[in-house]
Amino acid sequence: MFEPNTLTISNNIADIVIYGHIHIQLMNKMYNRTLICCGSVGNNLEYIRNEKKDGNILNTTCANYVIIEGVMDSKEHNTLDVDFIQVQYDIEKELEDSKKIIEDATIYELKNGKYRDTEKINNILIKQGIDIKNI
Repeated sequence: MFEPNTLTISNNIADIVIYGHIHIQLMNKMYNRTLICCGSVGNNLEYIRNEKKDGNILNTTCANYVIIEGVMDSKEHNTLDVDFIQVQYDIEKELEDSKKIIEDATIYELKNGKYRDTEKINNILIKQGIDIKNI
């Protein structure tokens, strides 16, 4: 993930990689480098759900973004501040504005913050040896 490729501007190995389109905000450290997913501005969702344990759906159906503060191109070790932001937005208005181009499955995800194919996710987790009944 940190190596340069045909899509990167620089030929340097990255210290920080930021990406999106995975729907879940996260930050991981690996190889003494930082990997950040900013989340999803309009279709945030959770893949692992349990109706008996779930909290408020509004914790999931927010728009997400990240604010990053640090020193660019520093050769010295400096701090990196990463703020994960979640903002509620009017999902019904979004659906009204895009009703001609949005699929039913996406409408389900937007309203429920839940991936449309939970059976697929459950099968993947089971293959990984994760007992989804205890999650």
